Amino acid sequence: MKNLISVFAILMLSFSAYTQGIKFEHGDWASVKAKAQQENKIIFIDFYTSWCGPCKQMAKNIFPLENVGDFYNKNFVCYKLDAEKGEGVALAKKYGVKSYPTYIFTDSKGEFLHQGNGSMPAGNFINFGKEALDPEKHLANLIGGKKEISKEDMPRHLQELFDKKLPYDEKFQAYITSLSQEELITQQSFDLLLKFGGSAANGFAYETVVNNKTAFEEKLGKQMIENYFYRRMLSRVYEYKGRKESYAPVFEEARGLGYELEDKIEQTLVIYGYLKNNPHDFEGFVTKCKAFLKAYEYEDPALKEYPVFTMCSGRLFRNEVLDAYVFQLASELEASKSEYLPRAYGTIAQHYNKANLLEKGLEYYNKALASAKELGQNAEMLGKAVEYVKTRIQIIEKGNYTFNGKGFERYNGLAVNLWYYSPTKIGKIVETEKVAIKDGEFSLSGNTQTPLMGGFEIYDGKKKLLQGDMIIEAGTYPLTLGENGSFEVEQSFYNWTVYNGWKTFYAYKDILKKMWALEDKGNVDEAAKQQIEAYKQQLEVMKAEYISAIYKKSADPVAKALLALEGKLYVNKSKQNTSGDKVINELKNLIPNHYLIKTMQKKQ
Repeated sequence: MKNLISVFAILMLSFSAYTQGIKFEHGDWASVKAKAQQENKIIFIDFYTSWCGPCKQMAKNIFPLENVGDFYNKNFVCYKLDAEKGEGVALAKKYGVKSYPTYIFTDSKGEFLHQGNGSMPAGNFINFGKEALDPEKHLANLIGGKKEISKEDMPRHLQELFDKKLPYDEKFQAYITSLSQEELITQQSFDLLLKFGGSAANGFAYETVVNNKTAFEEKLGKQMIENYFYRRMLSRVYEYKGRKESYAPVFEEARGLGYELEDKIEQTLVIYGYLKNNPHDFEGFVTKCKAFLKAYEYEDPALKEYPVFTMCSGRLFRNEVLDAYVFQLASELEASKSEYLPRAYGTIAQHYNKANLLEKGLEYYNKALASAKELGQNAEMLGKAVEYVKTRIQIIEKGNYTFNGKGFERYNGLAVNLWYYSPTKIGKIVETEKVAIKDGEFSLSGNTQTPLMGGFEIYDGKKKLLQGDMIIEAGTYPLTLGENGSFEVEQSFYNWTVYNGWKTFYAYKDILKKMWALEDKGNVDEAAKQQIEAYKQQLEVMKAEYISAIYKKSADPVAKALLALEGKLYVNKSKQNTSGDKVINELKNLIPNHYLIKTMQKKQ
């Protein structure tokens, strides 16, 4: 995930725009294929959407890089398609695109060759492109198969396609259609309809269940089939949600199938929307979830997994009562040997990692991996997650950091260095050795056993041309320079945390300045007094947002200290800052000897 670091820039050199990176074709699909045939190249397609964050990250930070452009422009005809507009809709469906960004490689006739998904660093993205140039590594080999897949082996083959996020719809439909009635009305076939048929109340799988509803009920029990329709009707309700239309047609459709689902769906919507309407009432949310399970879990045990665990775990580390309930649910899923358990443990691990509590994250990834193996589930991705976190822990333990700058061509030949507040001599600023910027690139390395408050400075020999604040932490981080003069730092936990704190803090200060400007006028009229009161109310809301939603939900104690230092201690105009003293005392219990605590005391 990309993290943006706000900086104060003083740009004193004129510069021109640089054209580099991947060159995408702007014609239609037919013209792209024609060009690929003419140049005897493979086609690379980036499927994106307008709302996809990782898509924007790749478009802004990876596609424009010179080394990425050199490789992709040399080897492929490159094309971008919005999967929700124009030709993109049909082509996304053709290639089985189900997440974004998805990268598809085809031959010049449009026949599928290879596929990948998600944002990735430049080096990984280039290596992924090299896979597309090697016929032996093409995922098309898996889809097409070197030999005919037998009916007995098709469920395993479909699972393999599903795990690798490859198109499976055609093979799935062909397989289900080939089954006799006796073969269709089984638990195995129903499980396949559940897994590969999607969650919508339409489509091939849904119609198959509708047309064979009575037979499935007799074989598997009415409650199981009712639970299937509950989840699809819930999906249908969300088609109406937000358009102020009645849900009545959905409930009527369910009654037509023989199910009374109105109360259950309405109660589901209550817990879905509870925190939106009551954003800080986590205890009330837990109470609603418990009441929901008490009413319906006996008939549908999977409700504990979805929606309850899913809804609760998405808000970990915001409230002690909610946290305790999430871990209680996980224990209950473990006791029942739920097939959802690996996903539950994986979700908890992700939240620990986001909070930079990597040892706990590793513990829960290992639990997820062990449970997946025990349940016979695909554990490949969990295994990779375990190795990634282990590597990250090793990097932090070693303390080595490297910042690799790219895109600084306008400063070629000038000097750049890091500075930071000394962790041993409070108040002293330490500057690292200056290095020259060459071809728009530089690399700054060092070692630290704790995150350091510091920044960058670029010199022309006499004065600073560019400076900006950031946090220095162990790891390797790409740096680029934005068009507006801001640094852009990728994959840095502490920078991301502080940046999000800054957004609220600086917005707070802007309103504070406006209020002071009115107060300093002396005699103010009634309208000005009302405006001052309005500003005060805004400030209280924003202060609560900073303290509660940002500071308190940061589980990592060093992140808390950074956020306190950057905003919490400065939210009052008064010189007496008792709230700041309270925060320092709280942090002393978490990190009693950390230099940030001493820095806060000195600055106060």
